[in-house]
This record gives sequence, structure tokens and C-alpha cells, in this order.
Amino acid sequence: MFKADAHSDYVSDWAMLPLPSQTVLDSDVSQLRTRVHRLSDASTVRDLLDRMHQRIDLGLLHITLLHDWEGWLLRIQARCSLTYEVLGSLEAIVQEHGEIAMLTNRFGLVFLQLDCGMGSLEVMQRYSVPVIFCGEVDLEELRVFCEGLTQGLGFQPQSLR
Repeated sequence: MFKADAHSDYVSDWAMLPLPSQTVLDSDVSQLRTRVHRLSDASTVRDLLDRMHQRIDLGLLHITLLHDWEGWLLRIQARCSLTYEVLGSLEAIVQEHGEIAMLTNRFGLVFLQLDCGMGSLEVMQRYSVPVIFCGEVDLEELRVFCEGLTQGLGFQPQSLR
């Protein structure tokens, strides 16, 4: 399992990095942006999170998972500085499972409100977007959401499989 340590090169966020490089410049860090990935179905989300858990200390990451009718939006942010080794591993795992999402204004506002401290429940009510988790990964919440929506709809959409 990869962990950040005091003896490695660091960057403050994982996205938009030139890989692999052992030199971190201040200009590299200032140009980093968080990526949001689109995943097709719940089993892909579970597989991705399981693989991340096996290879990376999830305590280093702040993960937000949203659902829409087209699939899932997963945003990963670093809680602290990460090594290029961890970033490369994270990038490889995420790219295997999804694609970079182009956010609509609505989803951009959802992430902004969550970042500004608005609670998940209030965001869900305001924007009618299910926030499965924001911060710590909770696979039980994912399971409960999928089961509840399937039961409410009376069928299982592709994105919940």
C-alpha cells in the first residue's frame, strides 16, 4: 500500500500531472486541477474503490461520489501531499475504470457547494442530485442507495448494476 512519507517528492493534488517525473516544480503544483471521472455502473465503482483500497491509503484522499441517470461521477482530491508514485498508481487505476467527465453547470455547482461546506443532504435537496458519499468512502451507502433506487423504480437501471 502506498503512503505519503517525509522523504519523497510531493505534490498537493493528483490530477493533470506529467508522469513519471521525480522533480516537482511550484508551477506544476499551481496548475493542477481536480479531475472528475465518469463511471458507467455500480459494479465498476465498487471495483475501482476496491482496487484503490488495495494499492493506496484511502485516508490520504477525499472522495465524492454522485449518481445521475447516465452513471456515476467520482471526484478524488488529495487531503495532503502525495508522491508521484502514489499519483501514478492512482491515475492508472482510475483510467482503467472510467473516463474524464465533462461537467454540466449543475454538477459544477454541486461540487462547489460541497466544497464550501454545504451539507450533503442540503445539496441533494437543492440540486436533486444523489450524493452517495463525500469525504470518506462508504461502500455500504453505495449498496443501500442502489437497492433503494431499484426498489423504488421497480427495475434495475444499467447504471445500478
